[in-house]
Amino acid sequence: MRRLRLLLIAPAVLAGLLLVAAAALYGVSRLSWFERQTSARLSAAPGWPVEVGELAIGYFPSPSLSF
Repeated sequence: MRRLRLLLIAPAVLAGLLLVAAAALYGVSRLSWFERQTSARLSAAPGWPVEVGELAIGYFPSPSLSF
């Protein structure tokens, strides 16, 4: 009985953690600090300046990143 209870609680806890992480990423992506960090990392990769005007992360209907 105890093992069954653990098997039922573990997926619920993992789903809750995933939901919290998704909400945190959604909130952080709206910060100007995150946009500056993204611009800096995108500029470093090719070696020329890249500016991110507006960054958005979407989850519905499918995960997406737009800038």
